[in-house]
Amino acid sequence: MEFDLYFQSVEEEINRKNESMFVLSSDSEDTFWSYAFSKLQKKDISELKSASNFAKNLKSIDPNHPSSKAYFIHAIRVATHTLASLKKPNVEIVKMAMIHNVFEITGLSRLELAQAGFSDYIIDAIELQTVDRSRQFDEDYLLDYYSSIKSFGKGLMFLRCMDKLDNLLAFELIADGSIRTNWLKNTHDHVIPMAYLLDEKFGSYFSGVFDYIEKRGCIESKRLEFDELQKTRAIN
Repeated sequence: MEFDLYFQSVEEEINRKNESMFVLSSDSEDTFWSYAFSKLQKKDISELKSASNFAKNLKSIDPNHPSSKAYFIHAIRVATHTLASLKKPNVEIVKMAMIHNVFEITGLSRLELAQAGFSDYIIDAIELQTVDRSRQFDEDYLLDYYSSIKSFGKGLMFLRCMDKLDNLLAFELIADGSIRTNWLKNTHDHVIPMAYLLDEKFGSYFSGVFDYIEKRGCIESKRLEFDELQKTRAIN
């Protein structure tokens, strides 16, 4: 797994992430396809188009993610991070990124994913990295959880890091409190070390984002604005 990190400065990436959350446009999807056509072969593009159509039409049943369109933008951003940051992208990992929280968000089954054409590798990986939310800050659970991800292989380790990094970039919008504190601790203790195991420069970049976010804290005015926007999306 050879890295070719495409990220800009921390401030630029945070601005891009916030823009993607406030304005539900096609920009994130356009960026993904730009990288896909430049880095992949024609047969891979065909596979990704099928996976993208499936992901784009998923319906969220998770109250924490009321907007299916907003969730798809996160998924396509994670897929872009995954695709653009490798010299030789693995299409299976990119497809995995597109539906990485499918069990939690939609309630779909393994069989339904298999019927949609996803491989056992992708389904096993997604099932393994789906978090038990009732234990998400239980240290014993987390030790086993991340040990299993590492045992599964570098592809899933990489995906988990990119998912957490994309979430971290939005943490100006997350209120101060126990959930934020515990999430950051989990990221610091488990995810950043895993990023360093994959690649020293990737780990260093991830660590830099973490330090910036931790020092900056929640921007309350932005958080309130985004919360109001979320309420509107839930109604609509």
